Amino acid sequence: MGKKGLVIKTTGFAPLIKENLASIACSIVKPIQGHSNDLLDGAVSTGPYILVRKSDRQIELKKRSGTGPEKVIFEATNHFGDFQKLKDKMSLILVDFDPGKTPGFTKHVNSMLGNWQLSFNNEKGKFSNLELRKAITYGINFKHLKEKLDWSEDRLQGGLFPFGMRGFMRRTFDDKNKSKASKILASLGYSQKNPLKFTILMAKGHGSEKAKPIWGEVFGDLPIVSRIELVDQTELVRRRDAGDFEALYHGKAAGSHDPHIILASYLSSSRFNTPRIKNKSCDSKIRHALSEHDHDLRWAHYKDAEKCLLGTYFIVPLATVNSGFALVKSPWRLSRKNQYLLHPYYANEWVRE
Repeated sequence: MGKKGLVIKTTGFAPLIKENLASIACSIVKPIQGHSNDLLDGAVSTGPYILVRKSDRQIELKKRSGTGPEKVIFEATNHFGDFQKLKDKMSLILVDFDPGKTPGFTKHVNSMLGNWQLSFNNEKGKFSNLELRKAITYGINFKHLKEKLDWSEDRLQGGLFPFGMRGFMRRTFDDKNKSKASKILASLGYSQKNPLKFTILMAKGHGSEKAKPIWGEVFGDLPIVSRIELVDQTELVRRRDAGDFEALYHGKAAGSHDPHIILASYLSSSRFNTPRIKNKSCDSKIRHALSEHDHDLRWAHYKDAEKCLLGTYFIVPLATVNSGFALVKSPWRLSRKNQYLLHPYYANEWVRE
């Protein structure tokens, strides 16, 4: 670090550093030790807040500049999205439904990008079979999911990139998919007397009890029996990281306006590669896209990498879920409202009434 700025040397993905930094909502630096800032361990740039302390359950920040609160604390919780359980403790609560009257809070539309998807575990026995994964994907009745879960048809995803992001691909319905699934299942030896059985791991929370029986219905009369196992969010994360699941119904955050972070999360070496895809061809295509300097060419490579990943059938994109509410505790309010941004609520843009 020199007097006039910071020089970052990288061995790869240099074209994307600018996009990365531009999409960070709250840049964090560690406490200064000596004459240097440690830019590792989660730090990105010298932003408006500096890291004061952290533990397994909390990150505490102190303001360096801007108009936001003097101190911001991020705390892990098992009650994510539950307004009634969080209202006395948290100043910013994101929910995916309208909780009604919220005395002491101001309510804003939350347009954070994200989507639901089904991931099959590459390291679990039967799911190493591509044809079996393909049969399950073909066999899902997406119209039934849409109707029962009140998803917008315009936001049903056929690709990896959420609605509102460049590259979004709307899911189309193919009436022949059910017969394709039936033929594949028969060729693999499955029948009504010997159905394919598997368990889908899902986090407890608002709507989970409603979704539980629906996932037992989406395959209709096909010889597929799916069982839902509901667990606390912390247990789901533990089992996800340990690979202790067959299939996982979960949310996927984009991480950036640009699709590169979604794609990078599926590299064989990525800790965010939930389905544990190990595909050298896809890795090569992803790295090619991330290393391309020309913006238009990079988009073509993005689509090529997406096609490769979808072709593994380890991922079943479902629907974009970027509708909900952000509740901000008085006397604070947001200086901007209803932004269509990935991280729409910058702590340094909060102002006191």
